[in-house]
Amino acid sequence: MIAHQQLERAESVRPAAWGWMTLTKRWPPVESTLIVILAALVIGFLAWPMLFTSSGMAQDWSNHLWYLWRQSATISRDHYPSLFLNDGGSVFYPFYAFYGGTIYALFGTLAVALGDAPVAAYVISYVLGFAAAYGGWYSLARMAGLRRWQAQIPALLFISSAYYLTLVYARGDWSEFLAVSTLPLLVASGLRVLVADRVSLRWMILLAASSVVFFGSHNITMLWGVTALAVSALATVIVIPQIRRRVTLRRLVRVFAVVIPSALVNAWYLFPALAYGQRSWIATHYDYAGSLHSTAFLVSASNLFTFSRASTVNNTPDFVLALPLLAVAWVLVSIVLSVIHRGDALWRRMLWVLSALSLVFVLLMTHVGLLLALPRPYTLLQFSYRLETYVLLGLCGAVLATLVLARSWPRRWQAWSWTAVIVLIASGVGAAQQVKAYPRGNEDPGVVVSNRYQVFNPNRQPPFTGGLGDYNDATLPLVEPAGSPVGLAFPTAIHHERVTIRVTEPSGTLVHTNLTGAPYLVRVTGAKIVGRDKSGDMVLEVGPGRRSRDQITLSRSDRLPVTLGRLVTPVALAILVLMLAVCLIRRAHARQARPGG
Repeated sequence: MIAHQQLERAESVRPAAWGWMTLTKRWPPVESTLIVILAALVIGFLAWPMLFTSSGMAQDWSNHLWYLWRQSATISRDHYPSLFLNDGGSVFYPFYAFYGGTIYALFGTLAVALGDAPVAAYVISYVLGFAAAYGGWYSLARMAGLRRWQAQIPALLFISSAYYLTLVYARGDWSEFLAVSTLPLLVASGLRVLVADRVSLRWMILLAASSVVFFGSHNITMLWGVTALAVSALATVIVIPQIRRRVTLRRLVRVFAVVIPSALVNAWYLFPALAYGQRSWIATHYDYAGSLHSTAFLVSASNLFTFSRASTVNNTPDFVLALPLLAVAWVLVSIVLSVIHRGDALWRRMLWVLSALSLVFVLLMTHVGLLLALPRPYTLLQFSYRLETYVLLGLCGAVLATLVLARSWPRRWQAWSWTAVIVLIASGVGAAQQVKAYPRGNEDPGVVVSNRYQVFNPNRQPPFTGGLGDYNDATLPLVEPAGSPVGLAFPTAIHHERVTIRVTEPSGTLVHTNLTGAPYLVRVTGAKIVGRDKSGDMVLEVGPGRRSRDQITLSRSDRLPVTLGRLVTPVALAILVLMLAVCLIRRAHARQARPGG
């Protein structure tokens, strides 16, 4: 009897100040351990090809591994990350200035800490991504009042969905995967900080960490993700008066006081990206509209509305875009039941809002004309199937809302929520088939790297070189010197973002180089950049008044966006550390003030 009462007290929840969320006091140790074991087993099952094989997966999977390795080598040598990639063919290529600089820095640092182990750091990052998505959905379900075993359903449905696994194995888009994976945790931790009467240190740290990763990984996902969150929040506040009455400026400030400095940790690369991104080749020359049209067939009805986990693309066995149709049907039936049985008005409206948002993203994803009618930054999506992420987020949110809503229906209909287990089983079976079909190197046509360890060659370019040149400057004039052009190759062994080379050419000579960084990102001393050649490399003019054996030096630019970014990042980190220290001090004082403290 005593043990039963203790369990009831541990299971009890106290209403938050909001009335539409509950905050648990503590977890029974045995049940909590079982849930952690279940999550670990599921994540291990979904990630086993990365954990237990040496496959290089799809092209971009190996590419991102190569980029992480090169950044880790820079961190090991210089003790801080660089904006530039220096490979076997070029120097000062500004890859990390425009694409996910922070996640390469974070996990490059982890690779160094593990003893120069980039593969281990890379695989760990994927496991952490799975854990963030799972934990975020689980926390949202628990805050909504679901019991622990029922709270697994939206989490498991999301990480076993077709497109989420396609991101890992078929596309290998590491940066997009991490951004998508942190979204549920970002929302969960943000809501936790928002509704709590007293800020929890643990949730504040999770909010800061998820914000750093989300805003430091994938620019397209950052834009669409922030927009989706803003639209969802606005629709919820408008449609649900109970929430509207509870949203106060003070609580919002508390959330943004964590999110804003966390986002600004990424200033070291985001500021240059925002300032100069529109001058890059990919922004000015890439045919985004053509790409959207040419890949529109991938989101046709036959590829989306199917129970099969067969490939959407020929010769790519695990490229699957199928929507979880059973989950869609389950939510549609739940909407009908919500009209008949009504139930809790708040969660009924939440179900309708999230379902409507999923429908909006389905329409956008399948109608290129609608996408192209949006402001230009949104049209840089490249592939409309990227929007399936937000369809899945809305769908899993609708599943969560239904599970909560069903508790307020007549007793005989409350069991409807457990039919979601059938949906979950179907998704798990499909996930098993999809993971089993992971790329196996040369056994699959179109896969470049059969073994992930083949990428570690400092004298080679990434396994798939199609992306190199995306961030070359496209606004400089094309310069083609007459006659046989003079060539000048800077060494790729660059330390502290600075390299010097001796030259003998007289003043005014135009020289072709292997420099790919534009003048707004690279400072050139002893010469000046006058243009680019057809390959995108910089053409320099040797400076006036030169003598034999003079020098040309390349270093990181000191222009305002670059310099300001380098200053803001440590300041933002300092603010986060200060906030952490203040929370720790307040907690210590509160404990001392308690009776017997």
